[in-house]
Amino acid sequence: MKRTREDGLPLRSDAGLRWLLLAAYLTAVNTGCSSPDNSPPMFAADEAVLKVGGKFDATALGQNHSAACDILDSALAEQKPVVVCFLASNCAASQGMMPRIAAFQQKRQEIVLQAFLVAEPSELESFIQQYSIGFPLASDFDLKLSKALGADRTPMFFVFDAQRTLVYSGPFDDSTLLAAQVKERLVEAAVNAVLNSSAPPQSRAAVGRPILGSD
Repeated sequence: MKRTREDGLPLRSDAGLRWLLLAAYLTAVNTGCSSPDNSPPMFAADEAVLKVGGKFDATALGQNHSAACDILDSALAEQKPVVVCFLASNCAASQGMMPRIAAFQQKRQEIVLQAFLVAEPSELESFIQQYSIGFPLASDFDLKLSKALGADRTPMFFVFDAQRTLVYSGPFDDSTLLAAQVKERLVEAAVNAVLNSSAPPQSRAAVGRPILGSD
């Protein structure tokens, strides 16, 4: 005779409960829920986020204005194509991307490259030394610039034309994790499109570690 609860439903055995918990765990692992690289960012893009075709204006950010916003504003003031990238010291994809970013910066002297580390300012110097960074790197520790541009993962790139218009956002190329498999150099194609007054590549979702933050 089966045992029942007070409400008349059958009681689950300890063995049955263990199987249910194991099934839930395996489901979480297989869907990537246990991996920080696959989890969604804690903040979502909203109507305040700059869209492709919009112009960046630091003075219009109000309470969301920050020092990082001023740094981007100064870069855009040079009236050259500007490439912005967001990196994180605890992001393997960011770390693996460093040689490609450095090579791109050396090759494309006609553009401005400005990088932002999603970390406290105190971490900048060690990150610069560890990867021998020769391009400008600033801190976006409060995530205000990340949110203004809609950067939700690292590494993530944004390309602006000389008139401050955002023309592309997304990954550096089509193989963030494996440089040997790159077929499409998306950021370089966007820069070429700006210089040649042609259509840039379609923006797409970045691949990497989520930028975790809250409003």
